[in-house]
Amino acid sequence: MLSELRIPSGARFANERARARNSADGHADTRASGMEDAEAARESGNALFKAQSYAEASQKYVDAMALLQKIDAAAVSEAARQESLHKCRLNRAACLMKLQGYAAAQRECEAVLRDDEAHAKAHFRLGQAAEALGELAEAQRSLTTAIRLSPQLREPREALDALKARLKARPNLDNTMQDLRIVEERALRALHHADLPRARQQMELLLKDARQHKEAHWEARALLALALLCTEAAEAEAAADYLRSAERVVGGGLDLVEPSSSAAEEAGAEAGAAEAPATDRRGRAYVHLTAGAIALEGGKPADAIAQLVPGLALAQELALTLTLTRTRTRTRTLTLTLTLTLTLTLTLTLTLTLTLNPTLTLTRTLTLTLTLTLTLTLTSRRSWARTS
Repeated sequence: MLSELRIPSGARFANERARARNSADGHADTRASGMEDAEAARESGNALFKAQSYAEASQKYVDAMALLQKIDAAAVSEAARQESLHKCRLNRAACLMKLQGYAAAQRECEAVLRDDEAHAKAHFRLGQAAEALGELAEAQRSLTTAIRLSPQLREPREALDALKARLKARPNLDNTMQDLRIVEERALRALHHADLPRARQQMELLLKDARQHKEAHWEARALLALALLCTEAAEAEAAADYLRSAERVVGGGLDLVEPSSSAAEEAGAEAGAAEAPATDRRGRAYVHLTAGAIALEGGKPADAIAQLVPGLALAQELALTLTLTRTRTRTRTLTLTLTLTLTLTLTLTLTLTLTLNPTLTLTRTLTLTLTLTLTLTLTSRRSWARTS
């Protein structure tokens, strides 16, 4: 009877091969599914972009990139994965340009160019971001490179023509932008060395120059820095005046002004130069965060939260990056530089801390969080020194 139940060796071998083949097919299906999920996320981002939901579209592209990074190298060809990844990066860059997250858009383009330095569309978008940041010479180089690599593309040529017309109307514009950066760097250098009078002098010069050249974003930066410096000098009324002026400069709402040119590649993101936005969204984020820091310094935690919550949300939307520099002096001063670093995780950390730790005082919780997340040209000998 037992011999009748035995499976002949040839049949056993065939069954094992079938199981192995089915297992391999299952792994292949899983890997293929990963690529399909990434493509689905990208397509969802494209639809959101066309619906002008730029922040949501940007997040979909981030999701797609995360999925692409997880795909096994054996699942799809590296060329196919890279192509999809580059599309996600450039489409996200287009979203960030709409949201005024110009530095983050620049980073996405640079990531593509590290993989493929001959990617014409990456050079084009990099040129757009550079121009928005006031890096006009770099913008010209990038747009010229895009045209050289793909002469058939219309958008880079139009963007370069518009930039040249802008420079023709204002021949010293590039020098102006460079000078504004230099003055701000001098102020921050003075602040780094706890030379507050020198820092204030340079920021007042920056404000004067920005107003003279009608550069609203730089005017707002100078006003906010002066508000913080006045706070440090216990000049509350002056700080409030500077802060109100900055609010007027950056605009009140956060609506986007749509460009009149048509959408393009996949996400509809290859448009030419857009109209100047009604609101400086980067400046608005800085206003919220600066007002929150001043409120916290003044012992007004409720007011601080009212400013920090929208400021952190907007900074996340624009993908602003912040770095924290802490410098001790003999007076136990902590110097914080003006750059901005935030992530959604840290924003959620703030919310959860306030909710789940009711035994902590509100001011203490905010101070702990801000020490990790906020950098807004602030030197303080009081609350920051206590938490160090």
